[in-house]
Amino acid sequence: MENLKPKRPAPPDHVVTCVYCGQAYPENTPTHGADVAVLTEHIKVCPKHPMRQCQEENVQLRRALEAAYNALVGYRYGNSSPDLAEEVCEFILKTGLVKSGLGK
Repeated sequence: MENLKPKRPAPPDHVVTCVYCGQAYPENTPTHGADVAVLTEHIKVCPKHPMRQCQEENVQLRRALEAAYNALVGYRYGNSSPDLAEEVCEFILKTGLVKSGLGK
């Protein structure tokens, strides 16, 4: 009966791949511990890693905050332009990070 069992191929060497883009690393690349620099460096630049979206949202939020700050500074010095307020609100809404404006 032992002869009737199909022979299984030998398991491949340990190959690590990025689950987001599929990049393969050298055989037996460590996935934990102190020696994972290759993996962490790839995560920083992988175009398909979810962190790219977080980084882009961070940039958009910083721009929106800067625009809001500049508008408030303008109001502090007497600029009471409703057009400026509308412009800043529209800019912030265009980021997609704020779902709706007040009063609309």
